[in-house]
Amino acid sequence: MEDFRTLLNEKVSKPEERMFFNWWHPERDPQKIYKVDCLINGMPKPLFVYALANDNRARDATIALHQFKEWKVSFRPLGIIKDSKAVSNNVLARFQDVCKEYFVGINESYASIAQYIDENTSAATDG
Repeated sequence: MEDFRTLLNEKVSKPEERMFFNWWHPERDPQKIYKVDCLINGMPKPLFVYALANDNRARDATIALHQFKEWKVSFRPLGIIKDSKAVSNNVLARFQDVCKEYFVGINESYASIAQYIDENTSAATDG
């Protein structure tokens, strides 16, 4: 989780204004059941970023993303999976149903993740 936070803080412009860790939808989810590890705003559709360290985290993210879709919340999901052994194939397959963009191995994929974040969050600073 520390590497996850460091990466996002390095790559998102104005992180103190645009990033919210452990975010939940204030109107739809007052009980804070469906959380996003990090919401990055400032674009037409905010980026919901999940750090997936194991099957349980991936299942929780899958359920939350399904709920956000049910509520018709506008967002783009991104998953960052700790490593190739962190999430089983069946759990990953279900996660992929709601999140097409994901990276496996935060250290191995650091440059690719950084590039993706740069490309998908820079719209906020373009005008």
